Amino acid sequence: MQENNTPISEIADGNLTPASIEQEINHPKNNNIKKYTITAGLMVLITFLLLGFYFYYPSDKVNAPVDDNPTPVTSNPSNIVTTRLDGSPSQCEIKDYKNLTQLNPTGEINLKDSNEIQNIVNKISDDDKSILADVENADNIKYLDENNSMVAYILATTSDNKYSEAVYLYSQVSKEKNKVFELKDLPVTDTDLPEYNIKSVGFRDDNKYLYITTRNEVYEYSIESSKLQKIINTDMKELGEDLGSGIYGYYFEGVSPDNKYLVIGEGYWEGRTSILYDLEKRDWVEGVELSRYTGGSNILGWYQGKLLVYTSNSYNAQKVDSGYLYFLDIESPTIEDKILTIDSEYGIDGFIENDDFYFLDDERNYTGICVPNNVGDYLEVETSYEILSKINLKTKNVEEILRVDATNWAGVEDPNFHISNFKITPINGEDTLVVLISKDNDDKNPQIFAVTNEGLKSIIY
Repeated sequence: MQENNTPISEIADGNLTPASIEQEINHPKNNNIKKYTITAGLMVLITFLLLGFYFYYPSDKVNAPVDDNPTPVTSNPSNIVTTRLDGSPSQCEIKDYKNLTQLNPTGEINLKDSNEIQNIVNKISDDDKSILADVENADNIKYLDENNSMVAYILATTSDNKYSEAVYLYSQVSKEKNKVFELKDLPVTDTDLPEYNIKSVGFRDDNKYLYITTRNEVYEYSIESSKLQKIINTDMKELGEDLGSGIYGYYFEGVSPDNKYLVIGEGYWEGRTSILYDLEKRDWVEGVELSRYTGGSNILGWYQGKLLVYTSNSYNAQKVDSGYLYFLDIESPTIEDKILTIDSEYGIDGFIENDDFYFLDDERNYTGICVPNNVGDYLEVETSYEILSKINLKTKNVEEILRVDATNWAGVEDPNFHISNFKITPINGEDTLVVLISKDNDDKNPQIFAVTNEGLKSIIY
C-alpha cells in the first residue's frame, strides 16, 4: 500500500484518525513548526527569568559584598529591640562587647623557680594531691584533708573486681602512713558508684582527732591512742529508699574552735543541710538546721563562739533577693545578728582570718550591648563580675579587694576571667593573700597575684 504524505492541515476534519495524527507529527512539512514552537517557548521562559532576577535582585545588591553577620533592619541600624533572658524588653546597641577586667599590678614578687610557684598553687588548692606524690597514685585518692604536718586521705582500690576504700594517715615529718579505717568489697551499682562508701575525712584543729563519714555513720578516731569510735549511726531505713545510690550521706564540715561542736553536712553535694552534733553530750543540737540548694543557708566559719552564716531570703532563676550575712548563737538559734546584706546570684564562700572575713561574691548587670549568638539571635549581654572582698567582723567595714569580668556570653569573643581560688599563705616569710586568676576557664594555668599594702603584684620567677 502506498504511503499517504498529505499533511494533516490538508485532510478533511472527518478523516482525522489516530493514524493520521501520528502521520502528521512525523511529516517533514511540520518540522519547522515544531522548531519554531520550542524556540518561542524557551525565549518566553528566559524573559521571565531575567525579569524576576531584575526585580528581586537589583544591581546594588548583586554587586554588594556578602555580610556574614547582617544587621537586623530597624529605624536605627545600630540599635535593636529584643528580649532579655528574664523576659523583659530591651533596646540595645549592636557592637562588640569588651571585657572590663583591669588588674594593673603595681609590681612583681620574684621567686626562685617554677617549683616554688607550683608549691604556692598547691597550697592554695582545696585538694592538693601533690603532697602525696611519693606515697600514692593520685588517681586512686578520692579525697584528702591536710592539717599542719598530717594528711588524711581516702584511697580507693579495685582487686579481682571487688571495690574497697580505706582511710590513711600520713605524717609529712616521719613519712609514715597508717590505715585507720576500711570498707571492703563494697557493692557497686549500675552507675559504677558504691552504694555505701566513705564520704569524707577531716581533722580537728588541734590534730588530736580525725572524723570519718559514710552514708549513714560518723566515726571519731583518736590520733594519740589510735582508738576508733562510732559516734553517729543512723538507721538506713530512716534515710529512705529513694535517695539515690552513692550520693546521699554525711559530710565533714568542721569542728568549733572550742572543740565542742561537730558540723555535719547531711544530704547531697549540690544541696544539703548543715547540722550540729554536741561532742560533749554526744547528741544532735536541737534547732540548728541550715538547708541549702542553689539558695538557702550555709555555714562559713566560727567567730567568737558564734557561727557565721550566709542565707538568702528567696531564690528564683534570675536573682537571689536580699541575701545577708549573720551571726548565729548556738544557745539562741532563733536570733539572727545581721551584719551585711549581700544580693548574690549563687551565694558566697570564703574564710575567716583573725577579725576579717574574706569572701567571693558576684554581681550581674545588663550592658545595653547586643551581640548575635550561635544561631543568629541578638541578645543583650549580661555581665558577670566576680568580686573578692573582706569585711571586718568587729567594725563591719567592707573593703573591695579585687574584681574581674567573668562574662562568658554567647557571641562575646573577648576572654573571660575567673577567680579560681584565694588564700593567705607565706610568701618570702610573710603571710600574704594570694589570688589565682584563670583566663577562659583554664584553671590549670592561672595567673598568680599577691595582694599587698602597695597594691596588686604579680608573682613570677
